[in-house]
Amino acid sequence: MKIIECNNSEKIIINNLKIDGFITGKKCSKCNNKLIYYKKYDSHFCANCNEWTEKSCGDPNCEFCANRPNRPL
Repeated sequence: MKIIECNNSEKIIINNLKIDGFITGKKCSKCNNKLIYYKKYDSHFCANCNEWTEKSCGDPNCEFCANRPNRPL
């Protein structure tokens, strides 16, 4: 998996998929890779595991969680 953090902008490119976000100092509890913050969904995820590290809030009107996919990538 190729992950590129664009300098001076909060953009990440993961295998040619560009998202608004940034690499954090937090680490995945499963694989120990650094987590990525995905601004669109206001949530952290592990690109290696392709899993969210936080549950959605469950509010059907939440601008972040209502349309969040089951997997980040």
